[in-house]
Amino acid sequence: MVKPFALQQGDKIGIAAPSMHITDEKAVKNGIETLQALGFRVEIGATVYSKYRNTTATAIERAKEIMDFFEDSKTKAIICLVGGDTTCQVLKLLDYNKINAHPKIFSGMSDIGHLHLAFLARASLVSLYGLDLLYGFGAAKDDPATKYNIDLFLKCCTQKEPLGKIPAYTQWECWRSGQARGRLVGGYLQAVSGLFR
Repeated sequence: MVKPFALQQGDKIGIAAPSMHITDEKAVKNGIETLQALGFRVEIGATVYSKYRNTTATAIERAKEIMDFFEDSKTKAIICLVGGDTTCQVLKLLDYNKINAHPKIFSGMSDIGHLHLAFLARASLVSLYGLDLLYGFGAAKDDPATKYNIDLFLKCCTQKEPLGKIPAYTQWECWRSGQARGRLVGGYLQAVSGLFR
């Protein structure tokens, strides 16, 4: 398994748009401001403000944007704009050997799960099924869930020590008691099941 380096104050975070176009400009502005207030530099990818059909750009352009961030030595993390079911269009266009050679923190949710699974399977990269720009960092700042999610992101991405026990935001629900050991692979079940159609 390849693990990216921890984030530090002043590091550059790239915003990539693997799928859906901007649906809420205020949330994008809020997300950028939130990341900057946390002490990070933000670089917006070439396709983020574009619109092409139901996405931002062609699959080739979106894949290039992702690869440009992975190959840029100054970029320390990549955060996705938002999910969307056109994410799977870029999977065959990425260079997984280069991704393995240039590991970065990669964060996004929903259909971005396609990329998380591909990075794990093809590049052995540990990634973060977590906050995106629109619904994560761009969410309402006064919402307790936003603070919880951002605090957890920072704990995951800025510490070198193991995460340890994850604090519960709401009451945990146990379906079957017991203990398990292994690697945790998360994702959006509908997106994962869609890969097998």
